Amino acid sequence: MRSRKSGFEARITSYLRKVMGLERYFDDIYSSCVARYLKREFKFWEKVRRGLLEYYRDKGDHLSKLEHELEISDGEGMDCVTKLFGYKVIADTAKTRRKCRTGKYKICVDSVKERGIFLKIEEMTAEDPAQA
Repeated sequence: MRSRKSGFEARITSYLRKVMGLERYFDDIYSSCVARYLKREFKFWEKVRRGLLEYYRDKGDHLSKLEHELEISDGEGMDCVTKLFGYKVIADTAKTRRKCRTGKYKICVDSVKERGIFLKIEEMTAEDPAQA
């Protein structure tokens, strides 16, 4: 017998878009800065595959990060380039992400294989490229 969702749960579940993905994390082996890393991401939805290379670095406080995203078509080639620049693979992670946007907030609920469920809430600002 199927359980029925409450009205709120049904609304929020239908609002969240489901994205399947694999993330590969790289760390800079020449840097003592732990909070600087690259992430290669593959997203699968609606039979479209897209690869992103993302760069993250602390802005000086523990709450904000500098991010840069680059869409890539040759993921394996990009792995080779990142290794030549001194980055090593530190983790591969499979996840399912449900996400939505409401007002100035982007909300993501990640179910990460062998790690658990994580909630991410981002406030989008005028300097975010998605808001331009």
